[in-house]
Amino acid sequence: MVGEINTDETALLHLLMDTGGRTRYKYYQKEEQESIEVVQEATMAFIKNANRKLNIDLNETPKIDIKLELKASIDEYIDGLNLNNPEEKKRLEEAIAKSIEADSSKLLEYLQEIGSDPLGIGEIIRSKHNLYWKSVEGEEVYSNIDFNIDVKLEIEFFGAIY
Repeated sequence: MVGEINTDETALLHLLMDTGGRTRYKYYQKEEQESIEVVQEATMAFIKNANRKLNIDLNETPKIDIKLELKASIDEYIDGLNLNNPEEKKRLEEAIAKSIEADSSKLLEYLQEIGSDPLGIGEIIRSKHNLYWKSVEGEEVYSNIDFNIDVKLEIEFFGAIY
């Protein structure tokens, strides 16, 4: 076994792999209190639809932009949040998207560290950018890739009935 990830990371991995599966994401609202980060209640997002787009740039340092467009419903959310208010809904969408970006970046860094390529990035580069692939050591390419993740999340429904 190369390494291991937990169930939350597995859900993120499925989004990044574009397997089309539905998944849940737990977003923890954090706030600063006297320079100490305190985790508040969690919001549970059920991601029903995910669309992944990759942009590969192999100049100098290999760079891959991963764009995720997600549609979700909110099963549970923080008390006092009014998702009928478009501004509050948009703030929550952006906060969850930012959290998914950060968690995905950490996951990809770990996968690079252990040398595991479950997204098939090496295979994509080998098949679509074969001249580049032949000019470098294949295993080194993946470990040196700079990933940039951009997530757009749209909350379609919220509450117990949707």
